[in-house]
Amino acid sequence: MVEPLLGVCSPRWRARKLHGRPAPCPPPAESEPLSLDAADDDEPEDWTPTVGVSERCEAPPKQSHERPDFRDVERTVETMLQRKGLSSVAVAVARDDEILWERGFGWADHRRRIRADEHTMYSLASISKPFTATAIMVLREQGKLRLEQPIDELLPPPGLRPGAGDPKQATVQRVASHTAGLPEHFQFYYEGETSPPPTATTREHYAVLVTPPGERYQYSNLGFGLLGDVVAHQGGGELPAVMRRLVLDPLDLKHTFVGHPPRGAGVTAARHDAG
Repeated sequence: MVEPLLGVCSPRWRARKLHGRPAPCPPPAESEPLSLDAADDDEPEDWTPTVGVSERCEAPPKQSHERPDFRDVERTVETMLQRKGLSSVAVAVARDDEILWERGFGWADHRRRIRADEHTMYSLASISKPFTATAIMVLREQGKLRLEQPIDELLPPPGLRPGAGDPKQATVQRVASHTAGLPEHFQFYYEGETSPPPTATTREHYAVLVTPPGERYQYSNLGFGLLGDVVAHQGGGELPAVMRRLVLDPLDLKHTFVGHPPRGAGVTAARHDAG
């Protein structure tokens, strides 16, 4: 997590002229370094700085952008869907926090004949890894784990098997950076299946070190599955609920979810394979 810098203007704001006024909060020139040494300050001790209205850090007024003609883009996307045999795609173009164009193409669900639109939700697949990593860092801030801690100490049994290395060297940090020596193993689970993902069985069968930890980079879906198990175990609940509490709710991500979509979530694209 990064602490915010208070009272510092964005570089984009510094570079702008706002209706003839100078850009707010200009930084000191490189030849005039900011001094924090009281001995160099000639002002009296009781001096209080005053900031005029034109000197305050303030966001520039929003400017409405001219909306380009996206008809050529639409034709290109439709052609690519046909050539690649893709089911659907949702596209958006934005500039300065303003959406200039958004549209869905194709079928979000072929079987139920539901068309995709600009609000269709899609499975994130491996892009879910940054969400898991964020939850790990939140638990770290809460003092529930350490990055240099062996992941074995944070998992419910069974943990890792030694194989080609020492499980004590397979730390949280190494698992998160794909350097813990774990294999790539992955497996998809689909909505409507009667049984939940067998995380304990997966650990028992596949959580074995195939190279010594720290020796090489090896992309591992299994590793982030183990981190998900850590999030659930150390967060005190099932993974969907813990992720909601630690990450999704604080970021106000109402339409992001783990597992089944919430009621009223809107259209969720079905997974389609090559057939």
